[in-house]
Amino acid sequence: MHLKNLKYKKKYIIQIINKKYYITIEQKKLSLLKILLINNINIFYQCQEGYCGSCSVKLIHGKIEYFHKNILSYIQPKHILACCCNIKSNIHIII
Repeated sequence: MHLKNLKYKKKYIIQIINKKYYITIEQKKLSLLKILLINNINIFYQCQEGYCGSCSVKLIHGKIEYFHKNILSYIQPKHILACCCNIKSNIHIII
């Protein structure tokens, strides 16, 4: 499944280190993890439910929103769980 096959509502930029990915997403259906995987961006993940913390990435700037409020995994400060959130603005992350 590629992003061009989806119906789009908003365009965002995901910047990872010095590389920018221009994406469009239907916000309420795709997690950041799924967006990264669709765009062939390597990221480690396991449970995809917010329990294990494997998909944790450092958020340098930007806005995200978690799908649910009770994230069970421990994450370091300024890190987010890619499996449990969608993006609300352009973001800059470190994987």
